[in-house]
Amino acid sequence: MNKYHEIVKAIKEQLTGDYADNICNYNSGYICDVISEIADYNVDIYTNDLLDWLKNNYEWFEEAIEQFGEPKDSRGKFNMIIAIQQGQFMQIEHSLYDDFEEMIKLYAYNYLRENDIDFNEKQIYELENYLYNIDSNDMLEQINDKIEEIKN
Repeated sequence: MNKYHEIVKAIKEQLTGDYADNICNYNSGYICDVISEIADYNVDIYTNDLLDWLKNNYEWFEEAIEQFGEPKDSRGKFNMIIAIQQGQFMQIEHSLYDDFEEMIKLYAYNYLRENDIDFNEKQIYELENYLYNIDSNDMLEQINDKIEEIKN
């Protein structure tokens, strides 16, 4: 078993939201775009699921209307389902940003695991310092490139 398997597992246990581990399904792109895509992909499409979500998340529904305005249907009438979806999107995206630091570490350690890269303590320290300075405007490729640079 790869030594990073346990580290990846431990990081996943620290995540507060349900979707941050989805970042491991990506290997490129601006992190902010990947976060938005993960949030968008995980928004419910079934009315019953959305109404169930709304019961405990009304504040996100209101926040979405405040931020995005009232969505309209083709007749110009308020579309509550789209408003709920916008609220759910905001809630998921917010939870991803709450888990940002752990999510980035998860991505990097998963990359090490998937590519069977074995770092020593000094290399791990260098990687951790680099990851600490990553922000959402950086690209996942930059993390990959840094790992490859540290490896060589």
